[in-house]
Amino acid sequence: MTTATYDTALIQEWHAAPFVARKIACFTPYIGGRYSDLRLEQKGPNDPRRWNYLHFRAENNIGVFAGTDVNLGRYVKLNVEGRFIDETALSIGAAVRF
Repeated sequence: MTTATYDTALIQEWHAAPFVARKIACFTPYIGGRYSDLRLEQKGPNDPRRWNYLHFRAENNIGVFAGTDVNLGRYVKLNVEGRFIDETALSIGAAVRF
């Protein structure tokens, strides 16, 4: 008789981010605050060669972000954004409207 064991994982991530923005010519700068919550739980079989239990929660849940959108004509928009305290990240994006 063979007994099957299954690994399980639970990942929960929540974000809320109010911000203020102001359009100035082709720029739209913005700044805001963010609440984020990340939880990870993993459980595995009782096998010493594999992980048994892992529990993780984010250390910092509150952060700030700032960025700007740049309209380059009617169809192209660029975005640059930095996020700090709860994470350290920089993102750069572009959008083209058809």
